[in-house]
Amino acid sequence: MNLVNPLLDSILTAAQQVKPTIAENRPAQAITEVEAAVLAQGGRELKADSRLNDMPGRQQYQAKPYGYSPSNISPSTITRLNEAAKIIADLMYQFPVERDDLFLKLTPLDRQLFLNSTAFPLMVRNTLEQSGLFYHSHLARWYRGDYPIKRLREDVVARLATIDVSTLSLSDALVSRCKTKGDLLNAIERFQLELLSSPWIKLKGEITPGVNATIIVISNTMGEVVPGAFDDKPLLSEDPLSGWRLAMRLENPGFGVCDIDVAWMHGTMHVALLANSSLLLEFFRRDQASLKELIKENGINSLSFHAGTMTEGQAGLPFEKLFRVDLILPTQGGIDHVISEEYGSENARILAEVQRHHLMPPIHPELMGLLSQVSFDRKIETSLYLVLFFVASWVVEQMPFFET
Repeated sequence: MNLVNPLLDSILTAAQQVKPTIAENRPAQAITEVEAAVLAQGGRELKADSRLNDMPGRQQYQAKPYGYSPSNISPSTITRLNEAAKIIADLMYQFPVERDDLFLKLTPLDRQLFLNSTAFPLMVRNTLEQSGLFYHSHLARWYRGDYPIKRLREDVVARLATIDVSTLSLSDALVSRCKTKGDLLNAIERFQLELLSSPWIKLKGEITPGVNATIIVISNTMGEVVPGAFDDKPLLSEDPLSGWRLAMRLENPGFGVCDIDVAWMHGTMHVALLANSSLLLEFFRRDQASLKELIKENGINSLSFHAGTMTEGQAGLPFEKLFRVDLILPTQGGIDHVISEEYGSENARILAEVQRHHLMPPIHPELMGLLSQVSFDRKIETSLYLVLFFVASWVVEQMPFFET
């Protein structure tokens, strides 16, 4: 197949000739109650992607019972899709957005609050953790006793019935397509599917007056990360699978463009700063010793610092284009397992407990097993957030020198 998304391609390919899960074999009452508690949706039908309709020679497809096939070919060649594959196709059709348009919005902080407290790293961590993108994995962890129910109730999905939509951190590319709160749940699941395809997430916005930021969180444990802005530096040419990376771009009319890359590899915290301002680089080299001492006071003793000049090409590219993260797909049993065992007994028990505790259930129980694998938020070391904050706040402290 050659569709619009590698994840969907793989799932639809694996779904060929796989018999759909018969409704009688599932805990039907639990599924019915879960879906009714979220949104009274009609029957799901498999929609074709309208972007494919105008392709030369493409045959029009029509939905068949338990299958999806051209009307003029033999029934023996019908591609059979179960409910999970149908839902994924629906989500891709409803939200045909580009990967770069999927991000979380940062909340701006007062300059003094930003500089004199840990409000910024806490804001970044909470924006990520409570965004709704990890709600399925949080439910699974809570069921296993590994996540507090208090934190679970703070998640955007859990609070969706009472939340002000304007306060959501989801990018406008998704929210603008949502007319109901049920649509918002679909939008979150669309974002989750993208995270399964490429294990990085972007946060962006004004973090303090006059400073725009883009933060890239890269899950090194889920795929091969190839450094972009720093790929010629020995400190980041080691095995990238040994740790995590937080990368941040700061932009201001005074100091220009400044990239900060923080990576935890082989027991050492690597910090790299690239800037197109020679004065800012000079200040950074001058203050490295005091910055290291500040970081060590917070329990991080093994440190490596690097400073370098940013090229015009690097400064002109969108920040996320400086990184390439290879495609990953679910590995726990593979795509065939996800398709043929779309619901599962443990997921049924999780959803039963969700009902018993009056928590918000997933809008699509069939995707519980798949989307609960979107869980890389739990593995990010707190120290990465702190180091990124220390270096970013140092950059912001230098702004008065450039404003004059």
